[in-house]
Amino acid sequence: MRLHRRADQKTGEAVKLFVVRMANATLTAEELVAHCRKEMTAYKTPRAIQFVDALPKSNVGKILRRELRDRSFTARCRLSGHTGDRQ
Repeated sequence: MRLHRRADQKTGEAVKLFVVRMANATLTAEELVAHCRKEMTAYKTPRAIQFVDALPKSNVGKILRRELRDRSFTARCRLSGHTGDRQ
């Protein structure tokens, strides 16, 4: 599981959660949000959840946050029809 901040029109930034499910897990996004709302303050609760097969890691095992950020940005561009420039 990895948290990532993404752009949000209302607050400037919103939390996005990348989750790798264990084999045969039936965890849903709704269950995760409910747990986060119970255990965290409101501004830390994820606004978006994305299930992934694996988190990208470096040779030493660190999670590559920039790659997750770029994946998220590219997906938003595809949905909005944006060209992909960050400018």
